Amino acid sequence: MHPSAAAGQGPCRPLPTILTGLIIGTVLGFILQRGRFCITGALRDLWLSRSWRWFTAFLLAIAVQAVGVAVLTSAGSLTPEIPTLSVVATVVGSFLFGVGIVLAGGCSIGNALVQTSLLSWQGWIALVFQVLGVGAAAWFLLIRPRQRRRAERAASRVPTTV
Repeated sequence: MHPSAAAGQGPCRPLPTILTGLIIGTVLGFILQRGRFCITGALRDLWLSRSWRWFTAFLLAIAVQAVGVAVLTSAGSLTPEIPTLSVVATVVGSFLFGVGIVLAGGCSIGNALVQTSLLSWQGWIALVFQVLGVGAAAWFLLIRPRQRRRAERAASRVPTTV
């Protein structure tokens, strides 16, 4: 048995954890689909009809997530690594995200997750591009910079002979 399996960590996670994730994911997916939760729709309603209903729900979701991250961080269960991004990268990324929402006719939750579960071909296309986008972002913003830092630290530890 792998040591991490005995500790309940690593690739050999206990079955209750997997089942809990499946149950929570199924319930959340059902709620999101039935409730027609969409960030794009919330912003559209706020802009066009001055309705704060969905936007308030969106802000509440952000608040709950922020409290959850703060609690997990203070408990030592989570150590977030915050990458530093330039303002230009943030503006360009936000613009591209907005263009994607307009072209797709909705947000990633509505298109990639809910529509995929309903066997919509548009959902599958959105899911493929979402995975590619997240993979590219992870590579360029997290993995590659971390590999560079590790290589630099390893190079600085190499003793020089005189």
